[in-house]
Amino acid sequence: MRQQHRIVSGGSSVSAMECSSDESSELSDTDIDDYAEKSYMDLKSGKLVVRLGDEKFRCPFCPGKKKQDYRYNELLQHAVGLGASNRAPKVKANHLALSNLLKNDYAKAAEPLLSQQVVAPSNPPRPLQEQELFVWPWMGILANVPAEQMQGDGASLMQELADFNPVQFTAVCCPEGGYTGYAVVGFSKDWIGFKDALAFHNYFKSHRLGKMECNGAQGQENKICGWLAKEEDYKSGDTVGRFLSANGDLKTVSDLEHDLSRKTENLIASLSHQITAKSKYLVELQCKCNQMNLSVQRALVEKDLLHTCYNEEMRRMHSAALEHSLKIFRRLIS
Repeated sequence: MRQQHRIVSGGSSVSAMECSSDESSELSDTDIDDYAEKSYMDLKSGKLVVRLGDEKFRCPFCPGKKKQDYRYNELLQHAVGLGASNRAPKVKANHLALSNLLKNDYAKAAEPLLSQQVVAPSNPPRPLQEQELFVWPWMGILANVPAEQMQGDGASLMQELADFNPVQFTAVCCPEGGYTGYAVVGFSKDWIGFKDALAFHNYFKSHRLGKMECNGAQGQENKICGWLAKEEDYKSGDTVGRFLSANGDLKTVSDLEHDLSRKTENLIASLSHQITAKSKYLVELQCKCNQMNLSVQRALVEKDLLHTCYNEEMRRMHSAALEHSLKIFRRLIS
């Protein structure tokens, strides 16, 4: 696909020699729009021929170019590229007019190209895996597990299955308490767990130790077999089936995608509500802070005013006392 893209891009590349006659013409950048309109009218009237056939076009402004027949998208790419380039104003104006003609008057020419493309159906059949019912949380079934490997909660077997990242291991016992030879392996409740469960299933299947071989008794009764728990196991009604139904549900991949999408939407809605509430709280705090700042500023102004009034009163009283003392002193002298 990359090579094809380069070929298409290369089809609209312009050599240094093409359109040279146009570049020598005098035309200022401010006149480009007016000249482009004039060229557009010449193209629209048929004075300059662009279309050669149902799917073939030519550039009337590049007569010296070797390539004279384009497909619609190639010529449009050529015109848009030169119209936006740093070429002479007349070259830009002519190719702007050509791109406008192609977009406005010949847009239907692109429809046959689109109709030839392979269009995916609006409702394609979902993959079989998405229609299958799996036991969820993801579980794997092990059969023919020796009783000695059940010791220590199956620690040795869990170690052997470490590549599949199991999170739980449970021996399946019959109602009387006897060991059935079956065990159930649990995986994490996410898509990583599903990947691990599939790897678990495919590993035993590739070694011909899957469910079909186990049920077929093809000499595998002494070998541990394993498979991913699905609808058939869940509804089997035997000891393993009862364990699965008691500890899990049946879900398709699309069900889980829907549940995950719903949980994500709920989480986003909850977070949005929290953000809105916190934003409102911050606005209220800002208002209170502004009110406190205003009150502090008023208190400081009042303090300064009181201080000024106090100083003025003290000076007045000092002056009055001094004047009174002088009057008494003068009376004593006289």
